[in-house]
Amino acid sequence: MAQVIGGLLSGNPSLLSDALHNFSDVISFIFSYIATVLSRRKASTNKTFVYKRVEIITAFVNTSSLIVVALILIKKVVVRFINPQEIESNLVIWLSLVVIVGNGFRVLLLKKDANSNMKSVYLHLLSDIMASVAVLIVGLLMMFFKWYRLF
Repeated sequence: MAQVIGGLLSGNPSLLSDALHNFSDVISFIFSYIATVLSRRKASTNKTFVYKRVEIITAFVNTSSLIVVALILIKKVVVRFINPQEIESNLVIWLSLVVIVGNGFRVLLLKKDANSNMKSVYLHLLSDIMASVAVLIVGLLMMFFKWYRLF
């Protein structure tokens, strides 16, 4: 929610798209958790493999959604690169720090879980942290050097 407000206040569509990305992360985490719970159920006479299949399908759906979000973000970056606009860099810096701390906390919570779905969420959150570090660096470059084409 902070990123949505920040995106609207700063005039930065990248923050809005990142907010949507983070919303998809939450949905992905919920699906992965449900799939993990279901995959631990024992097979019955009429459901011999369905619970393990749920875990595999969920991992596929989560990965596919990441690809779609990445393609949308690539399109937005190209448009923004062609037509750069001034951005409120202080807001970008603070929001990136909030996201780094929030995702870092979730990474620590998920580190111990070893199944494929939770591991995919864990790795995804790690990549989000790296992306937020890049946003932090870009925010600092915008603040000190006015390089708005970076965002």
